[in-house]
Amino acid sequence: MKTFQISIVMAVTLLVASVVWADYPDEPLTEFLLVDGVKVPLVDGADFSGKHLQIQVFRYNQPLANVNFTGVCFSSSLFENSIFVNCDFSDSTFYNTQMNCPNHRGSLDMSNIGTGMKGSRLTNAIIRRSYLSGINKNQFESTLNFSKHKDFSDCGFGYSDFSNVDFTGFDLRNTAFNEVKVDGANFTDAKIAGMRFDGNNPYHHKSVADIKIEQLLSTRDFKDGFVKNVRFGHMAWPDHTIDLSNMVFIDCQFGCMPLTWNENEKEYVPDYDKIKKLPDSEFAKIDLTNSIISGCNFEYFLGLTLENIKSTWNYKNNRMEGIISTVSTRLDTI
Repeated sequence: MKTFQISIVMAVTLLVASVVWADYPDEPLTEFLLVDGVKVPLVDGADFSGKHLQIQVFRYNQPLANVNFTGVCFSSSLFENSIFVNCDFSDSTFYNTQMNCPNHRGSLDMSNIGTGMKGSRLTNAIIRRSYLSGINKNQFESTLNFSKHKDFSDCGFGYSDFSNVDFTGFDLRNTAFNEVKVDGANFTDAKIAGMRFDGNNPYHHKSVADIKIEQLLSTRDFKDGFVKNVRFGHMAWPDHTIDLSNMVFIDCQFGCMPLTWNENEKEYVPDYDKIKKLPDSEFAKIDLTNSIISGCNFEYFLGLTLENIKSTWNYKNNRMEGIISTVSTRLDTI
């Protein structure tokens, strides 16, 4: 018999990624780019080296091969549903640019993870306030952000496999990992304020992007006891209690659980039938003794108990203003 609390809801402050994209209108498929006001065909083997491509909305329905983007400055550009094969992005700069490979949105089919730029090069590329989908580990590690600056702040990545990447000491503030595998990745002393680890769809319970609590505990933020604006998706928990006592958590969102659509309420609600069948590893065992919690969302966090809340600094010091502490549903499961 397993008893748990579903949803001790505290001030619901949904974390929005700091990487903000322009609202691009729907456009037909395009087969050219505007360079200095001139339409240049974008075909296999095209040469755009050294050009400045700005505010380009590009959609295509087949892979592009052997295009030379060496030294190109991509500024406020959108490449939608695009695959690049053996293209050269060496020494290029991505600023406020979004590159989406197929399957980026609305799907958990991960068969093409890390294949958005097959055989392409990103050697010494610089990525700033941009989102790249479908790049692989070698391409990621060849950028100047990784090899020299150790800084991916304000960037986003999706549908990629960064397993065993060494992020030791990296600046990952306001970085979004959307369906990014980080199995075995080293986050020791990484700065993660404003970061989000989550799947492609918040209503899917699991994803390839699961991160272990041990990886988070090694970050600079957790070591300093001050965690702010971080969105944690699904995590598998160990069978022992994790010590999160004497910490400060501000504007964080924790956890996810199986949801189902409620036609009457016109919203997603907890899927209790699935929740009852979840293994113990889905339920966090944590110690929040004397921790300060402000503006955090535990709505879909499995395992949080009333005892956890009563152990916090907030409760002990009658400083629960702005915190909703209602226990919504208590379930007895097998």
